[in-house]
Amino acid sequence: MTVIGLVIAVIVSVFSGPAWGPTEAAALQPGSCLAEKGADLAVYTVVDCDQPHPQQVFAEIDLSRNTAQYTTQTSLTSYAGEICARFLEYGLFVTEAADDTVTTGPLAVPTPEALAAGSSRALCTLSGADGSSLTGDLYRPMP
Repeated sequence: MTVIGLVIAVIVSVFSGPAWGPTEAAALQPGSCLAEKGADLAVYTVVDCDQPHPQQVFAEIDLSRNTAQYTTQTSLTSYAGEICARFLEYGLFVTEAADDTVTTGPLAVPTPEALAAGSSRALCTLSGADGSSLTGDLYRPMP
């Protein structure tokens, strides 16, 4: 492989972002722009963020700590939602364009049973506060 080929491979791997197309909720990554609304689908379609889309994954949450008191799906989802709201409030994982025209919510929150079995990953999404579509990438990786 030539040096130019190696440089191109590195650039593509760094800037390619999440793979487009049908993706299981558990496999979604921060930066994924989704074609579907809703927080409880098994599969979402990841689309180009430059096209209108109803929501974008912007953060991952580890629910493995301090969650023993959340024994129902409703309470666990509410807790995850509060974490997502703090991320947005403090500008974590989002660009400057994520202002008061967007809101956040949890996605792919494990059930209390799945959490007890070790599945502790949940996601945060951004969506238009008035229900409108997003256009553009609002995700900013943390250094």
